[in-house]
Amino acid sequence: SSLGRGKLLEASWLEQHQPVVQMIHRHQKEPSAIFLKWPLQHGWGILPKSNGPDRIVRNCQLFDFELSSDEMAYLDELHRTEGQKICWDPQGVK
Repeated sequence: SSLGRGKLLEASWLEQHQPVVQMIHRHQKEPSAIFLKWPLQHGWGILPKSNGPDRIVRNCQLFDFELSSDEMAYLDELHRTEGQKICWDPQGVK
């Protein structure tokens, strides 16, 4: 559940995490692209789920941008502190 079963895409969640909103605008990407790029830059594999061909195409558009070291650090910290455990880190999955 790389996208927290949709939680990370909700407007109310994003409003509470303005640095993520800034990343979305800076890279001109959808929230899902930001959250899928993060594990890729760590060298982890991802398996995003989608019900529609348009979403599948968008989920694959992750290779024309890079997150900065500051952006990666913010997402790393978010991963450590997020209240709802989200399976981002493969080392934490049993």
